[in-house]
This record gives sequence, C-alpha cells and structure tokens, in this order.
Amino acid sequence: MHVLTTTPPFPPQVLGKPLKYETLAGVRTRMADIAPQLGDASGDAVEPSSSTLAKLALEYVAPGAPALSKTALVSPMTNFYM
Repeated sequence: MHVLTTTPPFPPQVLGKPLKYETLAGVRTRMADIAPQLGDASGDAVEPSSSTLAKLALEYVAPGAPALSKTALVSPMTNFYM
C-alpha cells in the first residue's frame, strides 16, 4: 500500500520518496503517459458514437442471458426502517 503525504511545506511523497510532479495537472499528464486512454486531462472527453453502434448495443443480448420479463421490478424491502 502506498501512502501519499502532503504535509506543507513538504512536496508530495510516496513512501518517503518525492514525486516527480507537484500539481494535479502533473499527475494527470503522467497518467496520460502511462495510459493513453486517460489522455484527456480535463476529464470531459466524450467518445464519438453513431446511431448504428447505438442500435447494435441496444439489440445485443449476451449468450446465455435469461429472457427479459415484462413484470415490474419490486423492492424486496417492505419496511425500510425496521
């Protein structure tokens, strides 16, 4: 387990060793270096889609999945406070 310490005025450390970055932007940049799929530093990226892909996703049924039922979902809890 890594312990992150950020006690001012000391720089952030993990297990007593200083990190190479001191800002959140620096951490996000490093994450993008390690895992390119995390490259959007703002966190607001939305991957493009298409109506064809959306239709395929909605029509897909996993192999071995049970048939869907038309009955309404019912909560198993009859009294929340008991």
